[in-house]
Amino acid sequence: MIVSVIICTLNRAAPLKETLTAFNSVTIPDGMKAELIVVDNGSADETLEVVKSTGLPGFESVKYMFEKTPGQTAARNTGLRASGGNVIVFTDDDVRPTVNWLQAITEPIIANRFDALAGRVKIAPALLRPWMTGRHKAWLASTEYLDSSAPMTAVGANMAFSRRILERIPSFDEDLGPGRLGFWDDTLFFSQLRQAGYRVGMAADATVEHHFDISR
Repeated sequence: MIVSVIICTLNRAAPLKETLTAFNSVTIPDGMKAELIVVDNGSADETLEVVKSTGLPGFESVKYMFEKTPGQTAARNTGLRASGGNVIVFTDDDVRPTVNWLQAITEPIIANRFDALAGRVKIAPALLRPWMTGRHKAWLASTEYLDSSAPMTAVGANMAFSRRILERIPSFDEDLGPGRLGFWDDTLFFSQLRQAGYRVGMAADATVEHHFDISR
C-alpha cells in the first residue's frame, strides 16, 4: 500500500522545516510505503533548501515540485499529478501531527470503510485566546464545528481520500481557495464527493495541531 502525503507551501520555509521535522515522529504502519510531496507555489525563500536538507528516513521518497500558477488549489492539483499513492493525504506546512496520525487518517480508507476522510485540526494551545468563538476557531482551521458522524466538508490541513475518486473528480477548482477567491475549495470538493455517492467520514483519532503565524 502506497500513501502520498502532500503539502503545499508559499514563502514559509521556517514553519515548513518545523513541520517536516515533526514528521520524523510519525509512525509509518507496517506494510505501508509513504511518499512526501512538497509543492512550492512560487516561493522566493529557502523552501527548496529546507526540503532538500530535511531527512525523513521513514518515507520512501521526498519530492519537491514547483508550481508557478498562483493559488493553493493549483498547487494541490500539481501534487495530485505527481502522486503515486493508493491513498492521498493533504496537510499544511504549519502543523504538528500526532504519532499515530498517518495510520488513523488512512486505515479506514485502506479497509474500504470510507472513500474520503476529514481529520481533526486543533489550534495549538499557546495560540488559543479566551475571546475566540467557534467562528474564530473555524477561520483558523479548527475542525471542532464538524459533525463527526457525518462531516459536510473537511479542512485541507488534514484530509485524505482514495485515489479511485479521481476517476470522477480529478482535481480541485483552481478559481477557489487561498491565492484565488480565498475559500470554499475544500467545501466544493467534498460536496462533489457526496453528490457522486462516495462515502465520507471523520477520522476522529487523526489529529494535527495547527501552529499558524501569531499575526493572524
